[in-house]
Amino acid sequence: MASTAALPSSEPARRAYDSLPYPGYSFRETHPDHLGAVAALYGLITPGVEGARILELGCGCGTNLAAIALSLPAATCVGVDISSRQIEIATKLAVDLQLSNLSFHCHDFLDYEPARQSFDYIICHGVFSWVPIAVRERILSLIRDALSGNGVAYVSYNTFPAWQDRLVGREMMLFHLERHPPGSAAGVKDALDLLRFAAEANSGLNAEYEKSLKAVLEPLVEKPDWYVAHEYLEETNEPLWFSAFASIIDAADLQYLGDARPASSFIDRLPQKLAHAVEHISWDRIAREQHVDLVVNRSFRRSLVCSRRHSLTESPSAEAIRTLSVGCPLVCSDAAGIRFDRTLQRFDNFRGPAFETAEPLLKHALAQLSALWPAWVSYTELEQSLLSLDTDSSWRIQTQRELPAQLLNVFAQGGVELHRSVPAFVIRPGEQPTTSPLARQQARTASYVTNLRQETVSLGSCDRLLLALFDGSSSTEQLRNALHEMLKSGAIAPSGEHRATPAQELAELLLAETLERLCKNALLVA
Repeated sequence: MASTAALPSSEPARRAYDSLPYPGYSFRETHPDHLGAVAALYGLITPGVEGARILELGCGCGTNLAAIALSLPAATCVGVDISSRQIEIATKLAVDLQLSNLSFHCHDFLDYEPARQSFDYIICHGVFSWVPIAVRERILSLIRDALSGNGVAYVSYNTFPAWQDRLVGREMMLFHLERHPPGSAAGVKDALDLLRFAAEANSGLNAEYEKSLKAVLEPLVEKPDWYVAHEYLEETNEPLWFSAFASIIDAADLQYLGDARPASSFIDRLPQKLAHAVEHISWDRIAREQHVDLVVNRSFRRSLVCSRRHSLTESPSAEAIRTLSVGCPLVCSDAAGIRFDRTLQRFDNFRGPAFETAEPLLKHALAQLSALWPAWVSYTELEQSLLSLDTDSSWRIQTQRELPAQLLNVFAQGGVELHRSVPAFVIRPGEQPTTSPLARQQARTASYVTNLRQETVSLGSCDRLLLALFDGSSSTEQLRNALHEMLKSGAIAPSGEHRATPAQELAELLLAETLERLCKNALLVA
Protein backbone atom coordinates (compact mmCIF):
# COMPACT_ATOMS: atom_id res chain seq x y z
CA MET A 1 0.00 0.00 0.00
CA ALA A 2 0.98 3.69 -0.08
CA SER A 3 4.24 4.71 1.58
CA THR A 4 4.01 6.34 5.01
CA ALA A 5 7.62 7.51 5.27
CA ALA A 6 8.15 10.05 8.04
CA LEU A 7 7.67 13.59 6.76
CA PRO A 8 6.49 16.84 8.28
CA SER A 9 2.71 16.33 8.50
CA SER A 10 1.86 18.94 5.86
CA GLU A 11 4.62 18.05 3.41
CA PRO A 12 2.69 15.43 1.38
CA ALA A 13 -0.04 17.99 0.65
CA ARG A 14 2.55 20.57 -0.41
CA ARG A 15 4.15 18.14 -2.85
CA ALA A 16 0.82 16.96 -4.24
CA TYR A 17 -0.50 20.44 -5.06
CA ASP A 18 2.83 21.80 -6.28
CA SER A 19 3.08 18.92 -8.76
CA LEU A 20 -0.58 19.00 -9.82
CA PRO A 21 -2.46 22.22 -8.93
CA TYR A 22 -6.20 22.07 -8.37
CA PRO A 23 -7.81 24.26 -11.09
CA GLY A 24 -9.77 27.31 -10.03
CA TYR A 25 -13.41 26.80 -9.15
CA SER A 26 -15.92 28.74 -7.09
CA PHE A 27 -18.33 27.41 -4.49
CA ARG A 28 -21.56 29.30 -3.92
CA GLU A 29 -22.08 28.07 -0.37
CA THR A 30 -18.80 29.64 0.77
CA HIS A 31 -19.83 33.23 0.01
CA PRO A 32 -20.26 35.35 3.18
CA ASP A 33 -23.62 36.54 1.82
CA HIS A 34 -24.88 32.96 2.08
CA LEU A 35 -23.05 32.11 5.31
CA GLY A 36 -24.50 35.15 7.06
CA ALA A 37 -28.03 34.31 5.91
CA VAL A 38 -27.85 30.74 7.22
CA ALA A 39 -26.35 31.95 10.51
CA ALA A 40 -29.23 34.41 10.96
CA LEU A 41 -31.74 31.55 10.78
CA TYR A 42 -30.15 30.02 13.88
CA GLY A 43 -29.96 33.25 15.84
CA LEU A 44 -26.41 34.42 15.04
CA ILE A 45 -26.25 37.89 13.47
CA THR A 46 -22.86 37.94 11.77
CA PRO A 47 -20.96 41.13 10.83
CA GLY A 48 -22.10 42.99 7.73
CA VAL A 49 -21.02 41.29 4.53
CA GLU A 50 -20.02 44.34 2.47
CA GLY A 51 -17.07 45.40 4.65
CA ALA A 52 -16.24 42.01 6.14
CA ARG A 53 -12.82 40.49 6.79
CA ILE A 54 -12.65 37.10 5.07
CA LEU A 55 -10.01 34.36 5.40
CA GLU A 56 -9.79 31.27 3.19
CA LEU A 57 -7.64 28.43 4.52
CA GLY A 58 -6.61 26.27 1.57
CA CYS A 59 -7.39 28.88 -1.08
CA GLY A 60 -5.78 26.89 -3.91
CA CYS A 61 -5.35 28.88 -7.10
CA GLY A 62 -7.50 31.69 -5.73
CA THR A 63 -10.59 31.63 -7.94
CA ASN A 64 -13.12 31.20 -5.13
CA LEU A 65 -11.73 34.05 -3.03
CA ALA A 66 -11.16 36.29 -6.07
CA ALA A 67 -14.84 35.92 -6.98
CA ILE A 68 -15.80 36.93 -3.44
CA ALA A 69 -13.42 39.91 -3.51
CA LEU A 70 -14.92 41.07 -6.82
CA SER A 71 -18.45 40.94 -5.47
CA LEU A 72 -17.49 42.68 -2.18
CA PRO A 73 -15.05 45.48 -3.11
CA ALA A 74 -15.10 46.96 0.42
CA ALA A 75 -14.25 43.62 2.05
CA THR A 76 -10.74 42.47 2.97
CA CYS A 77 -9.95 39.00 1.62
CA VAL A 78 -6.93 36.91 2.66
CA GLY A 79 -6.06 33.52 1.18
CA VAL A 80 -3.58 31.02 2.64
CA ASP A 81 -2.31 27.83 1.03
CA ILE A 82 0.62 25.47 1.53
CA SER A 83 1.38 25.16 -2.20
CA SER A 84 3.78 27.84 -3.46
CA ARG A 85 2.81 27.03 -7.03
CA GLN A 86 -0.88 27.57 -6.32
CA ILE A 87 -0.14 30.82 -4.46
CA GLU A 88 1.85 32.07 -7.47
CA ILE A 89 -1.18 31.41 -9.69
CA ALA A 90 -3.53 33.06 -7.18
CA THR A 91 -1.33 36.13 -6.76
CA LYS A 92 -1.11 36.62 -10.52
CA LEU A 93 -4.90 36.38 -10.70
CA ALA A 94 -5.31 39.12 -8.07
CA VAL A 95 -2.85 41.35 -9.94
CA ASP A 96 -4.49 40.73 -13.32
CA LEU A 97 -7.91 41.60 -11.88
CA GLN A 98 -6.48 44.65 -10.06
CA LEU A 99 -8.04 43.55 -6.77
CA SER A 100 -6.51 45.68 -4.04
CA ASN A 101 -8.72 44.05 -1.40
CA LEU A 102 -7.27 40.58 -2.01
CA SER A 103 -3.96 39.04 -0.93
CA PHE A 104 -2.53 35.53 -0.96
CA HIS A 105 0.12 33.99 1.30
CA CYS A 106 2.03 30.72 1.23
CA HIS A 107 2.02 29.11 4.68
CA ASP A 108 1.86 25.73 6.33
CA PHE A 109 -1.20 25.92 8.59
CA LEU A 110 0.91 24.50 11.42
CA ASP A 111 3.08 27.63 11.30
CA TYR A 112 0.51 30.21 10.21
CA GLU A 113 -0.29 33.05 12.61
CA PRO A 114 -2.84 35.60 11.34
CA ALA A 115 -1.00 38.55 12.93
CA ARG A 116 -3.59 39.08 15.66
CA GLN A 117 -6.19 39.85 13.03
CA SER A 118 -9.75 38.65 13.43
CA PHE A 119 -11.92 37.51 10.56
CA ASP A 120 -15.70 37.67 10.27
CA TYR A 121 -15.91 34.76 7.84
CA ILE A 122 -13.45 31.87 7.57
CA ILE A 123 -13.66 29.38 4.70
CA CYS A 124 -11.98 25.96 4.64
CA HIS A 125 -13.29 24.00 1.66
CA GLY A 126 -11.88 20.67 0.52
CA VAL A 127 -9.13 20.53 3.14
CA PHE A 128 -10.28 19.03 6.44
CA SER A 129 -10.54 15.36 5.36
CA TRP A 130 -7.33 15.52 3.35
CA VAL A 131 -4.89 16.55 6.10
CA PRO A 132 -3.52 14.67 9.14
CA ILE A 133 -5.04 15.03 12.60
CA ALA A 134 -2.44 17.59 13.74
CA VAL A 135 -3.33 19.88 10.83
CA ARG A 136 -7.07 19.41 11.44
CA GLU A 137 -6.57 20.44 15.05
CA ARG A 138 -4.60 23.48 13.92
CA ILE A 139 -7.36 24.49 11.49
CA LEU A 140 -9.88 24.44 14.33
CA SER A 141 -7.61 26.38 16.67
CA LEU A 142 -7.09 28.99 13.93
CA ILE A 143 -10.85 29.27 13.51
CA ARG A 144 -11.38 29.58 17.27
CA ASP A 145 -8.66 32.20 17.74
CA ALA A 146 -9.08 34.21 14.53
CA LEU A 147 -12.88 34.32 14.31
CA SER A 148 -14.43 37.65 15.30
CA GLY A 149 -17.03 37.76 18.07
CA ASN A 150 -20.06 37.00 15.90
CA GLY A 151 -18.11 35.42 13.07
CA VAL A 152 -18.87 32.12 11.36
CA ALA A 153 -16.62 29.54 9.69
CA TYR A 154 -17.32 27.06 6.90
CA VAL A 155 -15.62 23.64 7.00
CA SER A 156 -16.28 20.89 4.44
CA TYR A 157 -15.29 17.23 4.73
CA ASN A 158 -16.02 13.74 3.43
CA THR A 159 -18.49 11.72 5.46
CA PHE A 160 -19.59 8.24 6.31
CA PRO A 161 -21.55 6.17 5.52
CA ALA A 162 -21.10 6.81 1.77
CA TRP A 163 -17.31 6.87 1.99
CA GLN A 164 -17.10 3.38 3.51
CA ASP A 165 -17.10 1.63 0.12
CA ARG A 166 -15.11 4.44 -1.49
CA LEU A 167 -12.24 3.86 0.92
CA VAL A 168 -11.91 0.30 -0.36
CA GLY A 169 -11.58 1.64 -3.90
CA ARG A 170 -9.14 4.31 -2.74
CA GLU A 171 -6.83 1.82 -1.00
CA MET A 172 -6.93 -0.40 -4.06
CA MET A 173 -5.91 2.48 -6.33
CA LEU A 174 -3.13 3.59 -3.97
CA PHE A 175 -1.50 0.17 -4.33
CA HIS A 176 -0.72 0.87 -8.00
CA LEU A 177 -0.02 4.55 -7.48
CA GLU A 178 3.23 3.98 -5.53
CA ARG A 179 5.02 3.06 -8.78
CA HIS A 180 4.49 6.53 -10.23
CA PRO A 181 5.73 10.05 -9.44
CA PRO A 182 3.25 12.29 -7.55
CA GLY A 183 0.54 13.85 -9.70
CA SER A 184 1.38 11.91 -12.86
CA ALA A 185 -1.36 11.19 -15.39
CA ALA A 186 0.07 7.71 -15.84
CA GLY A 187 -0.35 7.06 -12.13
CA VAL A 188 -4.00 8.10 -12.16
CA LYS A 189 -4.68 5.94 -15.23
CA ASP A 190 -2.95 2.95 -13.68
CA ALA A 191 -4.93 3.37 -10.45
CA LEU A 192 -8.25 3.53 -12.31
CA ASP A 193 -7.28 0.56 -14.49
CA LEU A 194 -6.74 -1.55 -11.37
CA LEU A 195 -10.16 -0.61 -10.03
CA ARG A 196 -11.72 -1.43 -13.40
CA PHE A 197 -9.87 -4.77 -13.52
CA ALA A 198 -11.13 -5.73 -10.05
CA ALA A 199 -14.72 -4.85 -10.95
CA GLU A 200 -14.63 -6.79 -14.23
CA ALA A 201 -12.93 -9.76 -12.59
CA ASN A 202 -15.90 -10.14 -10.25
CA SER A 203 -18.49 -10.15 -13.02
CA GLY A 204 -20.52 -13.33 -12.52
CA LEU A 205 -18.51 -14.27 -9.43
CA ASN A 206 -19.41 -11.80 -6.70
CA ALA A 207 -22.24 -9.52 -7.76
CA GLU A 208 -22.29 -7.43 -4.57
CA TYR A 209 -18.54 -6.76 -4.68
CA GLU A 210 -18.70 -5.96 -8.39
CA LYS A 211 -21.55 -3.52 -7.75
CA SER A 212 -19.69 -1.73 -4.94
CA LEU A 213 -16.52 -1.35 -7.04
CA LYS A 214 -18.46 -0.04 -10.04
CA ALA A 215 -20.20 2.47 -7.78
CA VAL A 216 -16.75 3.92 -7.00
CA LEU A 217 -15.34 3.61 -10.53
CA GLU A 218 -18.15 4.90 -12.73
CA PRO A 219 -18.31 8.49 -11.39
CA LEU A 220 -14.52 8.77 -11.85
CA VAL A 221 -14.22 7.58 -15.45
CA GLU A 222 -15.04 10.99 -16.96
CA LYS A 223 -13.31 13.05 -14.27
CA PRO A 224 -10.02 14.86 -15.03
CA ASP A 225 -6.76 13.55 -13.57
CA TRP A 226 -6.45 16.35 -11.04
CA TYR A 227 -9.85 15.51 -9.55
CA VAL A 228 -9.10 11.81 -9.09
CA ALA A 229 -5.61 12.55 -7.77
CA HIS A 230 -6.73 15.04 -5.12
CA GLU A 231 -10.14 13.60 -4.23
CA TYR A 232 -9.12 9.94 -3.96
CA LEU A 233 -5.36 9.56 -4.05
CA GLU A 234 -3.97 12.05 -1.53
CA GLU A 235 -1.76 10.63 1.21
CA THR A 236 -4.52 11.44 3.70
CA ASN A 237 -8.25 11.07 3.15
CA GLU A 238 -10.17 10.56 6.37
CA PRO A 239 -13.96 10.78 6.16
CA LEU A 240 -15.84 11.52 9.37
CA TRP A 241 -19.17 10.64 10.88
CA PHE A 242 -21.04 13.90 11.34
CA SER A 243 -21.47 13.18 15.05
CA ALA A 244 -17.69 12.74 15.35
CA PHE A 245 -17.14 16.12 13.68
CA ALA A 246 -19.53 17.72 16.17
CA SER A 247 -17.51 16.22 19.04
CA ILE A 248 -14.20 17.36 17.53
CA ILE A 249 -15.30 20.97 17.19
CA ASP A 250 -16.81 20.90 20.67
CA ALA A 251 -13.39 19.92 22.04
CA ALA A 252 -11.97 22.96 20.20
CA ASP A 253 -14.43 25.26 22.01
CA LEU A 254 -16.55 25.67 18.89
CA GLN A 255 -20.09 24.56 18.09
CA TYR A 256 -22.06 23.38 15.10
CA LEU A 257 -24.37 26.06 13.72
CA GLY A 258 -25.89 24.39 10.67
CA ASP A 259 -25.18 23.10 7.18
CA ALA A 260 -24.29 25.46 4.34
CA ARG A 261 -26.89 23.54 2.34
CA PRO A 262 -29.56 23.55 5.04
CA ALA A 263 -32.13 21.60 3.05
CA SER A 264 -29.73 18.64 2.88
CA SER A 265 -29.96 18.17 6.66
CA PHE A 266 -33.60 19.00 7.29
CA ILE A 267 -35.73 16.07 8.34
CA ASP A 268 -38.48 17.51 6.11
CA ARG A 269 -36.64 16.16 3.06
CA LEU A 270 -37.58 12.61 4.08
CA PRO A 271 -40.94 10.90 3.44
CA GLN A 272 -43.29 11.77 6.29
CA LYS A 273 -43.38 8.30 7.86
CA LEU A 274 -39.59 8.01 7.77
CA ALA A 275 -39.18 11.54 9.15
CA HIS A 276 -41.35 10.63 12.14
CA ALA A 277 -39.28 7.49 12.72
CA VAL A 278 -36.00 9.44 12.61
CA GLU A 279 -37.42 12.03 15.01
CA HIS A 280 -38.50 9.25 17.37
CA ILE A 281 -35.03 7.66 17.64
CA SER A 282 -33.11 10.97 17.88
CA TRP A 283 -32.27 12.48 21.26
CA ASP A 284 -30.94 15.84 20.02
CA ARG A 285 -30.20 17.83 16.88
CA ILE A 286 -26.80 16.22 16.27
CA ALA A 287 -28.30 12.74 16.53
CA ARG A 288 -31.15 13.72 14.22
CA GLU A 289 -28.83 15.02 11.50
CA GLN A 290 -26.58 11.96 11.89
CA HIS A 291 -29.60 9.71 11.42
CA VAL A 292 -30.57 11.65 8.28
CA ASP A 293 -27.03 11.09 6.92
CA LEU A 294 -27.37 7.36 7.60
CA VAL A 295 -30.69 7.18 5.80
CA VAL A 296 -29.59 9.12 2.69
CA ASN A 297 -26.04 7.66 2.57
CA ARG A 298 -24.38 11.07 2.71
CA SER A 299 -20.86 11.50 1.33
CA PHE A 300 -19.98 15.16 1.96
CA ARG A 301 -20.84 17.92 4.41
CA ARG A 302 -20.43 21.68 4.48
CA SER A 303 -20.68 22.58 8.16
CA LEU A 304 -20.90 26.06 9.64
CA VAL A 305 -19.28 26.52 13.05
CA CYS A 306 -19.04 29.40 15.50
CA SER A 307 -17.91 30.17 19.04
CA ARG A 308 -19.47 27.97 21.71
CA ARG A 309 -20.48 31.00 23.74
CA HIS A 310 -23.35 31.84 21.40
CA SER A 311 -26.87 30.63 22.20
CA LEU A 312 -28.25 29.24 18.97
CA THR A 313 -31.78 28.14 18.15
CA GLU A 314 -32.41 24.40 17.76
CA SER A 315 -34.18 24.90 14.43
CA PRO A 316 -34.28 27.71 11.85
CA SER A 317 -36.42 30.71 12.74
CA ALA A 318 -39.02 31.93 10.26
CA GLU A 319 -38.92 35.35 11.93
CA ALA A 320 -35.26 35.74 10.89
CA ILE A 321 -36.36 35.81 7.25
CA ARG A 322 -37.80 39.29 7.86
CA THR A 323 -34.21 40.58 8.15
CA LEU A 324 -32.95 38.87 4.97
CA SER A 325 -33.40 38.98 1.21
CA VAL A 326 -35.11 36.27 -0.81
CA GLY A 327 -34.55 34.75 -4.26
CA CYS A 328 -36.33 31.90 -6.02
CA PRO A 329 -35.80 30.00 -9.30
CA LEU A 330 -39.13 28.10 -9.16
CA VAL A 331 -41.30 28.22 -12.29
CA CYS A 332 -44.89 27.02 -12.49
CA SER A 333 -45.12 23.86 -14.60
CA ASP A 334 -48.68 24.54 -15.81
CA ALA A 335 -48.77 25.74 -19.40
CA ALA A 336 -51.58 28.14 -18.49
CA GLY A 337 -49.46 29.67 -15.74
CA ILE A 338 -50.11 30.27 -12.06
CA ARG A 339 -53.68 30.14 -10.77
CA PHE A 340 -53.89 32.41 -7.74
CA ASP A 341 -56.57 30.32 -6.04
CA ARG A 342 -56.33 27.17 -3.91
CA THR A 343 -55.57 24.87 -6.85
CA LEU A 344 -52.60 22.62 -6.10
CA GLN A 345 -49.82 23.45 -8.58
CA ARG A 346 -46.29 22.25 -9.16
CA PHE A 347 -43.32 24.58 -9.45
CA ASP A 348 -40.24 23.19 -11.19
CA ASN A 349 -36.76 23.86 -9.85
CA PHE A 350 -33.86 23.46 -12.27
CA ARG A 351 -31.57 23.31 -9.23
CA GLY A 352 -33.41 20.56 -7.34
CA PRO A 353 -36.73 18.84 -6.62
CA ALA A 354 -40.04 20.38 -7.65
CA PHE A 355 -42.30 22.04 -5.09
CA GLU A 356 -46.08 21.91 -4.79
CA THR A 357 -48.42 24.41 -3.13
CA ALA A 358 -52.05 25.45 -3.13
CA GLU A 359 -51.45 28.60 -1.05
CA PRO A 360 -52.43 31.77 -3.00
CA LEU A 361 -50.15 33.99 -0.89
CA LEU A 362 -47.14 31.79 -1.55
CA LYS A 363 -47.98 31.57 -5.26
CA HIS A 364 -47.98 35.37 -5.49
CA ALA A 365 -44.61 35.48 -3.70
CA LEU A 366 -43.07 32.82 -5.95
CA ALA A 367 -44.32 34.62 -9.06
CA GLN A 368 -42.71 37.89 -8.01
CA LEU A 369 -39.43 36.27 -6.99
CA SER A 370 -39.22 34.15 -10.15
CA ALA A 371 -39.59 37.29 -12.30
CA LEU A 372 -36.45 38.71 -10.64
CA TRP A 373 -34.32 35.57 -10.89
CA PRO A 374 -31.29 35.23 -10.78
CA ALA A 375 -31.42 38.33 -8.54
CA TRP A 376 -33.15 38.64 -5.19
CA VAL A 377 -35.07 41.22 -3.19
CA SER A 378 -35.30 42.15 0.48
CA TYR A 379 -38.09 40.52 2.46
CA THR A 380 -39.41 44.00 3.29
CA GLU A 381 -39.72 44.91 -0.40
CA LEU A 382 -41.38 41.58 -1.19
CA GLU A 383 -43.89 41.98 1.62
CA GLN A 384 -44.75 45.55 0.59
CA SER A 385 -45.24 44.46 -3.01
CA LEU A 386 -47.57 41.65 -1.94
CA LEU A 387 -49.55 43.96 0.36
CA SER A 388 -50.18 46.29 -2.58
CA LEU A 389 -52.08 43.50 -4.39
CA ASP A 390 -55.11 43.77 -2.11
CA THR A 391 -56.31 46.47 0.28
CA ASP A 392 -58.42 44.05 2.33
CA SER A 393 -57.32 43.90 5.97
CA SER A 394 -57.46 40.09 6.06
CA TRP A 395 -54.92 39.95 3.20
CA ARG A 396 -52.63 42.31 5.11
CA ILE A 397 -52.90 40.26 8.30
CA GLN A 398 -52.31 36.97 6.48
CA THR A 399 -49.30 38.31 4.56
CA GLN A 400 -47.60 39.80 7.59
CA ARG A 401 -48.32 36.77 9.76
CA GLU A 402 -47.83 33.81 7.42
CA LEU A 403 -45.35 34.78 4.70
CA PRO A 404 -42.10 34.11 6.66
CA ALA A 405 -43.18 30.58 7.64
CA GLN A 406 -44.33 29.79 4.10
CA LEU A 407 -41.01 30.96 2.66
CA LEU A 408 -39.10 28.93 5.26
CA ASN A 409 -41.04 25.85 4.19
CA VAL A 410 -39.92 26.34 0.58
CA PHE A 411 -36.36 27.08 1.76
CA ALA A 412 -36.33 23.79 3.70
CA GLN A 413 -37.02 21.99 0.41
CA GLY A 414 -34.36 23.86 -1.55
CA GLY A 415 -36.72 26.10 -3.52
CA VAL A 416 -35.82 29.48 -2.01
CA GLU A 417 -32.49 31.23 -1.40
CA LEU A 418 -31.76 33.63 1.44
CA HIS A 419 -29.21 36.46 1.26
CA ARG A 420 -27.55 39.12 3.42
CA SER A 421 -26.27 41.47 0.69
CA VAL A 422 -27.48 43.08 -2.53
CA PRO A 423 -26.69 41.42 -5.90
CA ALA A 424 -23.36 42.33 -7.50
CA PHE A 425 -24.86 41.89 -10.98
CA VAL A 426 -27.65 43.31 -13.11
CA ILE A 427 -30.52 41.48 -14.79
CA ARG A 428 -30.85 44.03 -17.59
CA PRO A 429 -27.89 45.25 -19.68
CA GLY A 430 -26.83 48.89 -19.49
CA GLU A 431 -25.79 51.25 -22.28
CA GLN A 432 -22.27 49.78 -22.27
CA PRO A 433 -22.72 46.12 -21.26
CA THR A 434 -19.97 44.92 -18.94
CA THR A 435 -19.19 41.38 -17.84
CA SER A 436 -17.25 40.28 -14.79
CA PRO A 437 -13.49 40.71 -15.38
CA LEU A 438 -12.90 37.29 -13.80
CA ALA A 439 -15.28 35.66 -16.27
CA ARG A 440 -13.61 37.44 -19.21
CA GLN A 441 -10.22 36.18 -18.12
CA GLN A 442 -11.42 32.62 -17.57
CA ALA A 443 -13.19 32.50 -20.95
CA ARG A 444 -9.85 32.92 -22.74
CA THR A 445 -8.68 29.46 -21.71
CA ALA A 446 -11.61 27.51 -20.25
CA SER A 447 -15.12 26.43 -21.21
CA TYR A 448 -16.44 27.46 -17.80
CA VAL A 449 -16.46 30.78 -15.95
CA THR A 450 -17.39 32.04 -12.49
CA ASN A 451 -20.49 34.20 -12.38
CA LEU A 452 -21.41 36.87 -9.83
CA ARG A 453 -23.49 34.43 -7.81
CA GLN A 454 -20.30 32.50 -6.99
CA GLU A 455 -21.33 29.71 -9.37
CA THR A 456 -19.51 27.92 -12.17
CA VAL A 457 -21.22 28.40 -15.54
CA SER A 458 -20.45 26.46 -18.72
CA LEU A 459 -20.17 28.48 -21.93
CA GLY A 460 -20.39 27.54 -25.58
CA SER A 461 -17.56 28.50 -27.93
CA CYS A 462 -19.50 31.46 -29.34
CA ASP A 463 -20.29 32.92 -25.91
CA ARG A 464 -16.65 32.50 -24.87
CA LEU A 465 -15.58 34.50 -27.91
CA LEU A 466 -18.19 37.21 -27.39
CA LEU A 467 -17.59 37.56 -23.65
CA ALA A 468 -14.34 39.42 -24.31
CA LEU A 469 -16.24 42.17 -26.14
CA PHE A 470 -18.31 43.13 -23.10
CA ASP A 471 -15.62 45.02 -21.19
CA GLY A 472 -17.62 48.24 -20.73
CA SER A 473 -15.82 50.18 -23.45
CA SER A 474 -18.43 49.71 -26.19
CA SER A 475 -22.04 50.77 -26.63
CA THR A 476 -24.64 48.27 -27.81
CA GLU A 477 -24.42 49.79 -31.30
CA GLN A 478 -20.64 49.35 -31.36
CA LEU A 479 -21.05 45.77 -30.13
CA ARG A 480 -23.57 45.07 -32.86
CA ASN A 481 -21.16 46.42 -35.48
CA ALA A 482 -18.33 44.31 -34.05
CA LEU A 483 -20.51 41.21 -34.26
CA HIS A 484 -21.40 42.11 -37.85
CA GLU A 485 -17.69 42.24 -38.76
CA MET A 486 -17.02 38.93 -36.99
CA LEU A 487 -19.82 37.27 -38.95
CA LYS A 488 -18.55 38.67 -42.25
CA SER A 489 -14.98 37.59 -41.54
CA GLY A 490 -16.01 34.09 -40.46
CA ALA A 491 -14.75 34.52 -36.90
CA ILE A 492 -18.27 33.49 -35.87
CA ALA A 493 -20.05 30.87 -37.93
CA PRO A 494 -23.86 31.02 -37.91
CA SER A 495 -25.73 27.86 -36.93
CA GLY A 496 -27.73 25.94 -39.53
CA GLU A 497 -31.02 27.72 -38.87
CA HIS A 498 -29.37 31.13 -39.35
CA ARG A 499 -27.13 30.48 -42.35
CA ALA A 500 -29.49 32.31 -44.69
CA THR A 501 -30.03 35.25 -42.32
CA PRO A 502 -28.35 38.50 -43.48
CA ALA A 503 -25.26 39.33 -41.41
CA GLN A 504 -26.61 42.65 -40.12
CA GLU A 505 -29.87 41.07 -38.97
CA LEU A 506 -28.03 38.12 -37.46
CA ALA A 507 -25.69 40.43 -35.55
CA GLU A 508 -28.72 42.11 -33.98
CA LEU A 509 -30.20 38.74 -33.06
CA LEU A 510 -26.92 37.36 -31.68
CA LEU A 511 -26.35 40.42 -29.52
CA ALA A 512 -29.85 40.24 -28.02
CA GLU A 513 -29.60 36.50 -27.35
CA THR A 514 -26.12 36.78 -25.86
CA LEU A 515 -27.06 39.63 -23.53
CA GLU A 516 -30.13 37.70 -22.39
CA ARG A 517 -28.00 34.62 -21.58
CA LEU A 518 -25.41 36.71 -19.75
CA CYS A 519 -28.14 38.30 -17.63
CA LYS A 520 -29.75 34.96 -16.83
CA ASN A 521 -26.35 33.59 -15.83
CA ALA A 522 -25.51 36.58 -13.59
CA LEU A 523 -22.48 37.58 -15.66
CA LEU A 524 -23.20 41.28 -16.26
CA VAL A 525 -22.10 43.97 -13.80
CA ALA A 526 -23.56 46.79 -15.93
